[in-house]
Amino acid sequence: MANIGDKAKSYNGIFRDLMTVIVFGFLTAVLIWVGKSNPDFIAGTYLPYSRAAENILSKITGFFSFSAAEILIYIVALGLAVSVIRLIFRLIAGPRRIYGLIKFVTGWAVAAAVLIFSFYVLWGLNYYAPPLSQSLGLNVKNRSSQELYELCTYLADNADKLAAQVERDSDGKIPDINFTKTADRVAKDFSAVTGRKETPAKYILASKPFSYTQITGVFTFITGESNVNSNSTSAALPFTMAHEMSHRYGIAPEDEANFFAFYVTRDSGDPLVKYSGYMMALTYSQNKLFSSSKTLYRKLYGTYGDLLIADLDQYARHWDQYEGKVAEKATTVNNTYLQAQGQEDGVKSYGRMVDLLLAWYETAKD
Repeated sequence: MANIGDKAKSYNGIFRDLMTVIVFGFLTAVLIWVGKSNPDFIAGTYLPYSRAAENILSKITGFFSFSAAEILIYIVALGLAVSVIRLIFRLIAGPRRIYGLIKFVTGWAVAAAVLIFSFYVLWGLNYYAPPLSQSLGLNVKNRSSQELYELCTYLADNADKLAAQVERDSDGKIPDINFTKTADRVAKDFSAVTGRKETPAKYILASKPFSYTQITGVFTFITGESNVNSNSTSAALPFTMAHEMSHRYGIAPEDEANFFAFYVTRDSGDPLVKYSGYMMALTYSQNKLFSSSKTLYRKLYGTYGDLLIADLDQYARHWDQYEGKVAEKATTVNNTYLQAQGQEDGVKSYGRMVDLLLAWYETAKD
């Protein structure tokens, strides 16, 4: 009889797990519906709340010099590995194999459901905020190849001037940056725009192996940390820091985070930070110009100075070496995630930054 009672309690536990998943799934669906249906609520209430919540979390985890999110991921991965090993032994040796398998699935399903719910409670609804162009008063519209060429020329001229101001070694290369010092500088520039004290970005400890995903950074909502892959070129890192910090500021879409990174770094008092913003903005813009008009692209490229060309080539070669199956899988996962958040063009959405740049340039040149 005791054995029957124990089994009943065990299956009651599975039932509770299933009900928990259903409840949190329903609540998540309600949150998403509210977000999609009420952009004014997102802009006026949720976005300020999310910014404040993530800022507080970043201050708490800011006491650690390392990325708390990265360590947390390792702990979860270890816990999952231990659970899988235990499950395998149970399936081989028993007892109650079927129960063990079902409990494994429902237990991790609960963890996933709670995590997804927390994502939308803290940050995820920012995907449904009104476009950044609206709050900045930018007129985004279809523009001609000539207008794109003019933008690229403006970016290239500034990048060329700044390339000569950046510290370089005897070979003309930009030395490896002091990550902490540069992150502090970017945070200071970011604070000048947001009007609040921003927590600097952190580097990922496992940046070198992480590079095989070809992902340059990750914002972690549960810790409020802007995590950056430090295994990149010195010219690109400040822009990446600003991009991940833009996410913490509630700017969810990738194109908007890219643009805001430029918007923040373009007036920096540090030549490298400023150069990073202009060089990366030029990288996205010239790629779009190449697709739009190869003739104008060749004309543009002919104006580049040697230092700018060398830095662009270094950036391209650096990431070319990490291409492969891992990068393809990571891109597929990232693409799926972005599409699930309403960005229909997935990873291609990064490049839509150029539309915002064109709208901004129209106001900047007046």
